[in-house]
Parts: sequence; structure tokens; C-alpha cells
Amino acid sequence: MSLAIMGLLNLAPDILEELLYLPEVIQGKAQIHERLLRPLTREMDWRVQRRMWARIRKWL
Repeated sequence: MSLAIMGLLNLAPDILEELLYLPEVIQGKAQIHERLLRPLTREMDWRVQRRMWARIRKWL
């Protein structure tokens, strides 16, 4: 596994759950991708992650 994908293990459980249950992308590109999530994976404080995730979701 790549280091970037392994970083996803650092995400808060509720964020991981949301990501797991995103609807399947049938056509076009996915709006949420690993590169978008990298800043979250570098942040170890789950409260900060949740604020960052809320900002990302607002733009989707």
C-alpha cells in the first residue's frame, strides 16, 4: 500500500465511515479523491480534522 493511502488510517472514525458510504461514482470523476484528503491525514487532532472535513463537504 502506498504511504498516501496508509495515511487515511489516521482519519477520525466518523470521517472514515462517511467516506466508506459515499455513493458510487457511475459517470465522470469522483469529487472526493485521495489528494483532497491529504491535509486531513496529516492532522492528528480529530476535532481539527472534523472542521477541515466540514469545509471540504461544504464545497462539494
